[in-house]
Amino acid sequence: GINDLLEFATGSDPQQESPHPISFTLDEDGHYTVSYTRDLRTDDTTLTLQVSGDLIHWTNAASDQSGMVFKSANSPAGTPVANVIFRSYAPHTRRPTIFPIIATP
Repeated sequence: GINDLLEFATGSDPQQESPHPISFTLDEDGHYTVSYTRDLRTDDTTLTLQVSGDLIHWTNAASDQSGMVFKSANSPAGTPVANVIFRSYAPHTRRPTIFPIIATP
């Protein structure tokens, strides 16, 4: 499973079996899309998506050096959970290593 803090920040219940809140897809053009859920009620936590090609050097996905671009954060009407989406700038020949990192203020 995933840790309780990630469960809390993404709006899933740590007491229930639930799908992983982070998904990776590769489109027909070779672009990676990373999406994850974010519970908007958890304003005391921060989710930061990070990217690494070698597991040594890490870059925030929201930075210009990451090769990713923020696409959207949509919350369906009536729900406090948003779907956050990042997409790679350019096609990739191999999958970058991508992890979400959670920090509390």
